[in-house]
Amino acid sequence: MADIPISAVTRRVQYTVGGTDTGPYSFTFNVLADTDLAVYLNSTLKTITTHYTVSLNANGTGSITLTSSPLTTDIVTIISAVPIARVSDYTTGGDFTAAAVNADLDKQTIFSQQLSERIDRSLKSATSESAVTDWDLPAPEAEKALKWNSAGTALENSTDDIDSSATDAAASAAAALVSENAAAADAVLTAADVVTVAADLVATNQDTIDTAADLVATNQDTIDTAADVVLTAADVVSAESAAGAVAVPFTFDNSTSMADPGTGDFRFNNATVGSVTAITLDANSADTGNPDVSDFIATWGASDSGDKAHITFKKSGTPATFATFKITAAVTDNTTHLELTVTHVDSNGTWTAADKAYVAWTRTGDAGAASPSASETVEGIVETATQGEVDAGTDALRYVTPATLANTTVVGGDPAAFSGVIETDATYVATTQPFVMPDGSGTYIATVKDAGADGTVELWKVDTSDVVAGSATASVTLTGAATVTSIAESMGYIIVGSEDGIHIIHKYDTGSWAEATTGWPRSLSTSTTPALVNNDVQRVAATVGWDVPAKDPRTGGIIPTFGIHYGTGTASHSSLSPDGTISSRTATANANLGIAAVSGGFIHADTTSRMLHSNRWFQMDNDETVIQNSSGAPYTFHPDNNLAGADGSWGSKAAIASAEGLGLIYPHGNEAHGTGSGATITAAINRTYNTGCMVDDIRGAWLANSATADRSYKANTLTENGTVPSASADGASGELLCYGPYTGSNYSYLPTSTDLDFGTGDMSIITWFKLTTATTYERLVRRRASGGGGPLWELRMTATGTMYGYVNDGSVGGVAETTESYDDGVWHMAVMTFTGSDDITTVYVNGTQRAQVDNATMGTLDMTAAPCGIGSDGQTLGSTPFSGQMALTRISATAPSAAQIRAMYEAEKGMFETGALVLLQSGTTDAVLDVDVDPNGKVAVTQTDSMTIWDGLTCTTQATLGANTAFEHLKSWNDTLIEVGATDLSISRPAEVIRTVFDEVKVLQDQFAGVDLSKAAAWIIWEIGYGGNPIAASYNIESASTAGTGIGDIVFATPFKAGNASNSDMSYAVAASASNGTTPGWGIGFDQSNSDANGCRLLTDNASDTAGNLNVITAVFFGELEGE
Repeated sequence: MADIPISAVTRRVQYTVGGTDTGPYSFTFNVLADTDLAVYLNSTLKTITTHYTVSLNANGTGSITLTSSPLTTDIVTIISAVPIARVSDYTTGGDFTAAAVNADLDKQTIFSQQLSERIDRSLKSATSESAVTDWDLPAPEAEKALKWNSAGTALENSTDDIDSSATDAAASAAAALVSENAAAADAVLTAADVVTVAADLVATNQDTIDTAADLVATNQDTIDTAADVVLTAADVVSAESAAGAVAVPFTFDNSTSMADPGTGDFRFNNATVGSVTAITLDANSADTGNPDVSDFIATWGASDSGDKAHITFKKSGTPATFATFKITAAVTDNTTHLELTVTHVDSNGTWTAADKAYVAWTRTGDAGAASPSASETVEGIVETATQGEVDAGTDALRYVTPATLANTTVVGGDPAAFSGVIETDATYVATTQPFVMPDGSGTYIATVKDAGADGTVELWKVDTSDVVAGSATASVTLTGAATVTSIAESMGYIIVGSEDGIHIIHKYDTGSWAEATTGWPRSLSTSTTPALVNNDVQRVAATVGWDVPAKDPRTGGIIPTFGIHYGTGTASHSSLSPDGTISSRTATANANLGIAAVSGGFIHADTTSRMLHSNRWFQMDNDETVIQNSSGAPYTFHPDNNLAGADGSWGSKAAIASAEGLGLIYPHGNEAHGTGSGATITAAINRTYNTGCMVDDIRGAWLANSATADRSYKANTLTENGTVPSASADGASGELLCYGPYTGSNYSYLPTSTDLDFGTGDMSIITWFKLTTATTYERLVRRRASGGGGPLWELRMTATGTMYGYVNDGSVGGVAETTESYDDGVWHMAVMTFTGSDDITTVYVNGTQRAQVDNATMGTLDMTAAPCGIGSDGQTLGSTPFSGQMALTRISATAPSAAQIRAMYEAEKGMFETGALVLLQSGTTDAVLDVDVDPNGKVAVTQTDSMTIWDGLTCTTQATLGANTAFEHLKSWNDTLIEVGATDLSISRPAEVIRTVFDEVKVLQDQFAGVDLSKAAAWIIWEIGYGGNPIAASYNIESASTAGTGIGDIVFATPFKAGNASNSDMSYAVAASASNGTTPGWGIGFDQSNSDANGCRLLTDNASDTAGNLNVITAVFFGELEGE
């Protein structure tokens, strides 16, 4: 790394092109490499070499040159993007040179400058600000806005939902049409005759009104207010008022008769504007297509005020000509036209026949349609009412009698749990898709029926139990779709695949669910523009692409990207980008290829090579990444029946439904289109075995319910000498088997195999182990040629219980050994990685790095005729055997990242819990008919006689719904289960339970900021007084052991940032209690005397409990963990 001075300049520069010049465009901040830049053309991040080149000077400044000519109005932004990471490591006794230190300091200065530049572009308070005492944001509340409190000292959530009043939203979306003149003038009018929106909140630019948060946007004279928020100088106008704070076009008819004025026209009842007392408007506006706006106009008189609203007419092209009136009575709806009773307020200019006008309206007072709910509460007081109190009388407003609740837990639910049959005739239901509307307006199930000449999509709103034995919310007929095949959804857009192409369904244009044949996205076939390459659509997928720039004119949100899998033809797959372009992959199509949306991209299969590929969302072509293949064979099963995917909280995931079993895929990175080694984690599960997580370029996966079988595609079967004992890993009824103890006569090994020759590349060993007491060093995995000498690599436990990773090329090597001991009778996951590019050996335990050594430059790790011992030595077979138990041992030619190792640990640890189900639950077959992945990463698995939900690599739920005896499809959505069977469509939805413990609330009210248990970094319920001191439940706890009467030592799986327990500035806090079964609660504290660097010691004030019969310790820890 070069040693250069770092100048005090802003690490960001912009250029307005002003022509078609490709550059060069210079930058004066210092960088260390040409990849330390991010270059944007407008808002699009460009790619080095493809879109621009970099020329660096000796001092790290330089310039970029675009590879193609920009447009005249384009803006080029160059910003420093040095990855914030530490790659250097100073070792004890190693070199400590000025050059190395200067290089590190250069990077630290760059990091600080980068952060300073970003902070300068962030929201922050003025230096002189003194009134605000609390800058913390309140906890998010659904559909609430942020505002300053009454004292102006802190932010708080609003009481009301700013945009929830949707009385007129549907009509407003269709009718709120405005031209450039009304927009440029003031189409939003004040309540005192006109509504004037504060100049800093609404800026007009030609045909567009943009609010400060881009919440109201006009496009081609259109304001789409379906999900808009309008902010005024008086703070907030309700959504209903906002619907009126727009202009609707009409044409003036100079007749004074209060009859139907004709399509798109309006009339005054007097030729003198100042004397007008009534106005009639046609039910249809004068905008293109004359849309019906009568429902919207009918609401203009709905107010509890005497003066219902203000209405203003402005002449197009002559905004000085206007007329403003008060609406003084409810609107009279005559079907074809509507009549307003008005009083003149102000006017100017004259009106002549055929003048085009824009009509703007705003309500006075509150809407009179609704009364307060009997469930409203004030200042935290809980009020209850008898049924008689709520139902009796006709008053619009009632008071209820306050009641005192007992000091116990109060449980309420909204909605309550329910289950039952939705559709009794599911014979023709092809598949279903649950989804939540992005505006929060409801949770739906979309079902696709194929019953006759046309396909049908039915929408079921499943927020309440009304859906059981009810009827569909909407039904959309897909004309010409004789055979529907698949369905997917994103951002409220539903895509249906059929033998006649794709069909797009949404409700954004009219407020009702309908097929979209105009705009984008819309239904397509081979005869549309753009055209599909084939009408035989077998599978569809939908996702929001990574860093998609397109904004949806309908919603203001992101336009989704759609993926298509064809059943026939020379193109196997296509993607439909948000800009309306179609890209396709050239390959022979067939029905078993599949497609899934994962990580903002698409995964798809290739039947010929049995490989899985991935493409970026915007580029479905043959420039793809192979994510599951080596030497022509897959890591897991092939998607014979289905391929599904989602972006979940555990990470992006795809699932495979195969005749062979269940396959799981975890793409790595921000896009499914991964790069380089270690880009993917896979797993294969059937009724016999569960491989655990296999990383890229797997060379063997053993001890997965077999002492010898290799569950990877490599088929490197172990040789077993004697008989290695086996048992359930949980010591009881769990389905995962473990193996050991190994002895000098009972051991296993892999004979000579070139698959374990890694040359100068990467490698890794992954295994689970359990040992109670180590007495000598014991080898879990070791390979070295017989007779010694030459390269070796091994993972072993020392006599003190530490884990020891060693890689040596025969002359150069180093040991990475943990300081912690793991001979504690508990299952642990150990991983040793070696990266050939920098010769670093790293040891991880339970997903956390515990040791690392930076070796000198090493040679090849290839060995001649060298067996590999599993559970013992491979050099001298049977020697130094592992006297504990092992399971899920894997060797790979890649070194997975720390993030991947942590993810694997989280996915696999449930396999070792008591009674864990880790195999497919069918009693008759390995075949999986269908899979589905929900937003939480849970996988629904359908077999002919079994329906299960998988979380990580463990089966957590066996679903039984409806009266079906033959299962077809199971869907999971945030714990809601939907089953399509041979006879009916069923649902099971859990209650959304709210629990309030009044005693705890009263105590916590006096604590600073309260205690938010969702932010806990670790917690433990420890039955310390029982045999074996079991941990009843925990999070981020690696181990717990007693250290004296009422004293316990806890070790965290991922330690806190403060470093170790002897550090006086530990960054975590603890809230805890203890009990001995008779004394209800002792105080508890912690100190720094735990010898483990990643733990703490808990102390209870139980001096009177001399027998040390403490029963339970409960502790919750807060703070920042390493890596956060």
